[in-house]
Formats: sequence, structure tokens, C-alpha cells
Amino acid sequence: MTSPTAKTCKVRFFELRLLPDDTQAPGQRWSQILRNLQTTSNCGRVGAHECEYNGVTLEGLPLIEGNEPATAIAVGRTVTPRQRNLLTSARSDLPVDADHEPVEEAFVSFFPNNVVGIVLSTISAPSHVAVATWLNTVTPPRFAGQSALWHAVPVVDREKYLTIAEAREVTSVTFALKPENVPATSGTVLGGFLTEGRQYGHGVRIEVKITAGRGRPGESSRESAHRLARDLVGLHTAGVDLEKAQANVRRAYGEAVEPIDILHHRLAREVEIPVTDGRSLDQTSVFRETRSAYRDLEAEILAAIGLS
Repeated sequence: MTSPTAKTCKVRFFELRLLPDDTQAPGQRWSQILRNLQTTSNCGRVGAHECEYNGVTLEGLPLIEGNEPATAIAVGRTVTPRQRNLLTSARSDLPVDADHEPVEEAFVSFFPNNVVGIVLSTISAPSHVAVATWLNTVTPPRFAGQSALWHAVPVVDREKYLTIAEAREVTSVTFALKPENVPATSGTVLGGFLTEGRQYGHGVRIEVKITAGRGRPGESSRESAHRLARDLVGLHTAGVDLEKAQANVRRAYGEAVEPIDILHHRLAREVEIPVTDGRSLDQTSVFRETRSAYRDLEAEILAAIGLS
């Protein structure tokens, strides 16, 4: 078996906004900020900066890649994949050098107007929420007040979400989620499902399909389905980890039903990243492909954040 030469990764884009009011921030000079971080440390290793997140330690390395600001945020792996002998099929531990540990990484590129592009090395690498937590530790937005915090909001294709909001009716909604991933303060019409699901304990997954009634008798159920679809859009836009969210909408009476997959309308781009001889993503290529994806989507991104 030959080693893979490339891996298909997704570049996802987020806007760094300010809490507690979810407002836009003035564009920051991220090149200057990260250059300053390269000469300091909060953990005794120059250039490295740590923070705690969900009981684990994140370590970020500020970088300048291709003359553009970036950072690689890593979290240690408790368990390392094993290796397989191609001749005998025997399995064995994958060696890790002394004074090293395996990590999973989020590669973060910074763009104008506080837009960031993120590529994850694995699905369990630090999320956009973790990235915001790290930024709040190492470069909090003090210009906005002592209580201000960064949070990363997915950049989404507003047109599809407007289609749901303005649809004449929604005929069916399907969603799947883990109640533990939805903030208790979300205040959505999902409340009953979430309350029941949380009683089953950690790790429970809820999957529901609701099909509204037809004709005049089903009018109220279609209105309820419409509210549910709008709530799912709100949760997704806020970065809640939904596993499935789909709606069948009718823009006007007499028109055909249009299926919309809510999760797949974030502004993102799939890219091919070369894999090194050591079976890792090539870091330089990650940032280069992220910059390329941003250039391709720049007009749509600016429109999505209200700057077109």
C-alpha cells in the first residue's frame, strides 16, 4: 500500500465578533498582533501560548506564512493510532519521540475585517470555539472594554437562509443533534426534545423528522415546521454542532418543494492538501490553499458579513 499524497480538507470561514452583544469589531492588525506574540510566551517557551479549554490545554504557535498572519493551535492526543505491518498484518504501537507528544491541529489564517479561515487536521482538532478561547487568552479585545470577548461566527450563505425565512410554507423538517451540544439558554422550539433527551444522559443523539399536514387542516403544522426550520438556522448560524438539519420549503403556493440542507450552506471550500512523508498535512500548503480559497470567495464572504 502506498502512502497517500494528498488529503481533501475543508476550509471554513468565520468572522471574529464581540461578545456580549454579538457586534462587529474594527478590523485588527493581525500581522502586528501575531508578530508580537512570536516574541513572548505565557508558558515559558518563546512563541508558544497556552490556554485551558474543556479540561485540556491548547497550545498556539503564532506564524507568518506567505507574509500573512496565521497560527497553528494544537491539542495533545491521549491515544495515538497504531501502525500495521503490510507483510504480516501485525499491529504495534506507533513510536513517538522522547519529549514529544502527538497533536491534532487547527490551522488558522487571518484576513481583513476579522475573517479567519480554519482547516482541521482531524475531526477532533480544536474547533472554532476553541480558537476564540485561545484568542481571548492571548489577545483579548480590550479595546472594546474589560468584559468584551471574541467569538467566532460561521460565515454563511445568507441567500439560502433567507429562502427559509421568506418561504410561503415549510412542508417537512429533519434534524439530528446531541442535546449536550445545544446551550441551555438557546430558547428554541426544540425545548421539549432537548429536555427529554437530556434526561437520558451524556452522549444521547436525537434524530427527528416532522412532516406537516396537507391542505387547510395542516396549516398550523406547516407554520410550526416553519418556526422549527428558522430555529435550526439560528442554531447553525450561532455555531451549534448540529449533525443534520434539512427542510423542504415552498417559496410560493403552486411552486415545487425545494429541499435545503442547512448545514451545507456555510461558505467553505474543499481543497487538496499534500501529505508529508511522515503522514502529516504539509503546513505551508494548508495556509497557501486557505489563502487561495479566501481569494475565490472574498466577494461572497464580504457580502455575508455586510461589507459588500
